[in-house]
Amino acid sequence: EGLGRFAAWSFSWLNEGHLPGHHRDGQALQAWGRLPLWDDRLELSAGAGPYRYFDTTVASAGGDYSNTHGWGVVGSVRAAYYFDRRWIGIAQLNHVHAFGGPNTTAL
Repeated sequence: EGLGRFAAWSFSWLNEGHLPGHHRDGQALQAWGRLPLWDDRLELSAGAGPYRYFDTTVASAGGDYSNTHGWGVVGSVRAAYYFDRRWIGIAQLNHVHAFGGPNTTAL
């Protein structure tokens, strides 16, 4: 959600995929700085904020599963190209630093 020409915020659900032994996803809240270029057709952005995750892992005994919860920080960089009012091409890189779990980077 835009907060003027050069700032925004977002609330999102981040699914980190299936790491070996982990199935982690959760909510992320980010503050963004944006740089519009080329008559607002291209936008470069960077954002960061807290990440509350839920992680399903294999329990130590018996093959059962354990659901753990934790906190981390997510940082993102993004490039968006606005073809017209309906079509947008986006490339985004997210890095999660999880307190008490593995860190991830995804494009």
